[in-house]
Amino acid sequence: MKWKWLLALIAIFMLSSVSMIMAQETASLVGVTWQWEEFASGAEAFEVSDPQNYTITFNDDGSVNILADCNNVFGQYTAGDDGTITITLGPSTLMACPEGSLDQNFTLALTQVAVYSFAEDGRLLLEAPFDSGSLAFGAQSAEAPSLVGVTWQWEEFASGAEAFEVSDPQNYTITFNDDGSAFIRADCNRVFAQYTSESEGSISLMLGPTTLAGCPPGSLEQNFTAALSNVAVFSFTEDGGLLLEAPADSGSLLFSAQPQVTGTMSYLQRIALPEDAFIRVQIEDVSRMDAPSVVIGEQIITPAGAQVPIPFAVSYSANDIQEGHTYSLSVRITDGIGDLLWITDSYIPVITNGSPTSDIEVMLVQVSS
Repeated sequence: MKWKWLLALIAIFMLSSVSMIMAQETASLVGVTWQWEEFASGAEAFEVSDPQNYTITFNDDGSVNILADCNNVFGQYTAGDDGTITITLGPSTLMACPEGSLDQNFTLALTQVAVYSFAEDGRLLLEAPFDSGSLAFGAQSAEAPSLVGVTWQWEEFASGAEAFEVSDPQNYTITFNDDGSAFIRADCNRVFAQYTSESEGSISLMLGPTTLAGCPPGSLEQNFTAALSNVAVFSFTEDGGLLLEAPADSGSLLFSAQPQVTGTMSYLQRIALPEDAFIRVQIEDVSRMDAPSVVIGEQIITPAGAQVPIPFAVSYSANDIQEGHTYSLSVRITDGIGDLLWITDSYIPVITNGSPTSDIEVMLVQVSS
């Protein structure tokens, strides 16, 4: 009888151990941006009111990217299979964060952690010795689709009279901007527009100035612009596509989001960007040493008082990417009269040859006056 009880206890222990190992394996430090949600020590405990401002991302190469409120911090980490971890902080921007910021509390606590583990709900726990501090992190979730900040390319059209797929969707795109403007590519022509949209899904587009090139036979430029001027409702599909619909089944346009290169830009100097700062972020094909680079994607940012770190998201057409070619990211910041203030001064590989397309940290260099 005793042996039966002993065997039962061993079986329970083994099942528990397997469950713990599986839980540890399903959670991973790497490939997730973790946002700081709670802190607890023997002296205090509190919830972080704006966790999205305090994040840490562990990379495969042993580097770590930290957002500490208004500052970006670069560092290194080592993590063992036994749950031990050390974080060593490196270069950091030196902005003065607003009163009440937890940036220094956050970075100090990170330098002291010695153990990591995962809670049952998937949260990451980083703990310092002797009950001197425990930080709880939640995984940042993917953002819901948004009209703004994406270049949408036209994939399909359907109405009560006809339906077809667009053979060259990269030639028919629309980009909605924060300021209520929109930029349209209608095959060989470019159209500037204004739009209004409401959270419940209503939208109206007012087309404005346009180039007047003669597009080749078979072009859908006029069909595209006419359909856009009639749309009244927008929504998103389950796979993240955009639907623009006109009333009375008179036309529905399906768009997909072009791929993007995303990240943040910053600089080390404690200098504020001027109110009239103008930022140009470009993706360039730099494959040919004997020829000028070719721009395949561009984003224009007007910070209007916002300060670094500043996020960017540059769209590009997948059809422009060629195997074996090399692509680079460049950033230029100028003031209102065009004087150059900050630039990238080194090659930043993106997209091909194992280079990243997201979470890119760009450190700019100040231009001597």
